[in-house]
Amino acid sequence: MIPLGVNPMFLLPKIGNPERLISKNQYPLTKGVRFCLLPNQYSYTFMDNTEDDTEESDATEEIDESNLDKMITCLSPRRVEPMQDTDQTMYDATANSNLKRKAAEALISSNEHEPKHKKTKVEPPATSRPRCPYGTTCYRTNVAHKRDCSHPGDPDYDTAATVANTPNSSPAPKVSKPTDQNQAVMPTRPRCQYGAQCTRKNVAHKMECSHPSDPDWATAIQPSPTKPSDGKPQAKNLTGLSWSVMGTPETVHVLNSPYIEASHKIAGFDMDGTLIETKSGNTHPKDRSDWKWWSPAVKITLQKLINRGFKIVIFTNQGGIKKNAGKGTQLRGKIIDICQDFGYPIQVLMAEDKDVNRKPQTTMWDLMVNHLNGGVPVDLDSSFYIGDAAGRPAQWKPGLGKDFSCSDRKFAANVGINFQTPEEFFDGEAQAEFDWGGINPAQILETAKSVKPFKGTLADLVPGHQEMVVMVGMPASGKSSFSKKYLVSQGYEWVNRDTLKTPEKCLKVAGTALENGKCVVIDNTNPDKASRAKYISLARKHNVPCRCFVMTTPRVLAEHLNAYRVTLSGGKTHLIPGVAYNVFEGKFEEPKTNEGFEEIMKINFTADFRNEAEKKLFKQWS
Repeated sequence: MIPLGVNPMFLLPKIGNPERLISKNQYPLTKGVRFCLLPNQYSYTFMDNTEDDTEESDATEEIDESNLDKMITCLSPRRVEPMQDTDQTMYDATANSNLKRKAAEALISSNEHEPKHKKTKVEPPATSRPRCPYGTTCYRTNVAHKRDCSHPGDPDYDTAATVANTPNSSPAPKVSKPTDQNQAVMPTRPRCQYGAQCTRKNVAHKMECSHPSDPDWATAIQPSPTKPSDGKPQAKNLTGLSWSVMGTPETVHVLNSPYIEASHKIAGFDMDGTLIETKSGNTHPKDRSDWKWWSPAVKITLQKLINRGFKIVIFTNQGGIKKNAGKGTQLRGKIIDICQDFGYPIQVLMAEDKDVNRKPQTTMWDLMVNHLNGGVPVDLDSSFYIGDAAGRPAQWKPGLGKDFSCSDRKFAANVGINFQTPEEFFDGEAQAEFDWGGINPAQILETAKSVKPFKGTLADLVPGHQEMVVMVGMPASGKSSFSKKYLVSQGYEWVNRDTLKTPEKCLKVAGTALENGKCVVIDNTNPDKASRAKYISLARKHNVPCRCFVMTTPRVLAEHLNAYRVTLSGGKTHLIPGVAYNVFEGKFEEPKTNEGFEEIMKINFTADFRNEAEKKLFKQWS
């Protein structure tokens, strides 16, 4: 490996690896060839303006600027800022000094076979300049370098400022002090993108960029994406990427880097089926390397979004990694590989379990906004989300099956940002037909306004004498809410297996309450005759009538209530798995009076919120 301090020159052909140039040799420059001081860093492209440019653009390398503007304008119709071409601006950020520009001009002039007898006279500047750190060993012939650095033999060498030849120390920037109120001080210089890992000894680099040992490091400008002449973002330092775990519960894996910049504009993406797909063609990847970009347009589009001030964030649901540590390690490694292939760090939030942190719940988005965006508020009108779980039916495109869910579309709707599928965003396709795949919570609330929870009056519900009430209903159907509001508030003893843990304890507590003359409500699912029979027998033993209250809540609404109460509790209440609903439906037997019930009453779902925040949360898609 060539040491960085030797100052080599590299030629980057269109095809093949970088070639190190040998001093004093001549190399022909052809159109499109790039050259640089560091391999693939700060390159210059040779353009021959004497030839007619008849080559067509490479579809795999470029994307129509107007098409990207149209896509993002469509996503953010109200407050998206007009997308200006920042190519030249970003390029100037990379080569913003006269040193680099004149060095390029000198290099091009030398390769145009300038007569050897024509030499440029180098005049030392009037002001004090630093010594070249290489001293007598310096072999550089660059005009700008000779002008800006003093060398042995120059008249000012003895009085020139000594430059510390250390990788993490740089001379103070040249600052012009204002002589009057209309004269400004030179802007703060940017931080070196390599930070403490920087090994460059170049004087110009030390002067232009601040390093951790410099006094202005704390106030230096954070590194921003820069663009070489090919229009792509300069590769950021990926060594700062690190994984952590966040959330309540801590089931969100977060990939972050100090080089990821906060923004009020978020470009959110799902990962699998949106940014990448498997190389093998399988639904699930075989290993860490079984991935490729979803289309050639993905990388180019992401790069252009970054250049326009968007922060790229991946929000992805991943199953199985909680119980399979090896799978989690492979997945985290694959995401690092994706960032390295892209050449730029990407912020990633990955939910590992089916809990409150999982899409379509907004917990991952809230974590990003509150803890991972540097305190910068997010403009929802200027942000968007792209995902493939969009509720499209089978054959929405010939030969394609239905989407596995609608969670990505629901996630965007819950956050309050615009949504598109990858086909719409990257390929410009029209919106396909879709189905939300569940109840509309807002419609449920409208319907609930005209529905009473039970027939009759409160006096009919609570007769005023000792009794036992056996509740029947699937998980999260509203049994506990109803029991506490209408029965426990009237003095009924609340018996709940989730609290007491075992059927035996439930029977014991119920029996004690009956012995003490209290009314009892059994708040369990009680799907079949066998589960209800034990409580009917206990009531008979104490000569107490027994009634049955049956929840009419359909499964789809119960599952929504399940997700709602988990989110409402901040993750403290666990999500009931789908298998619990399957078990209830498999065991369910319609209650009848011949089982020993004095009366069977139907109980309907009604909405009851303590504040507007709970109502808003209920209206989110689940």
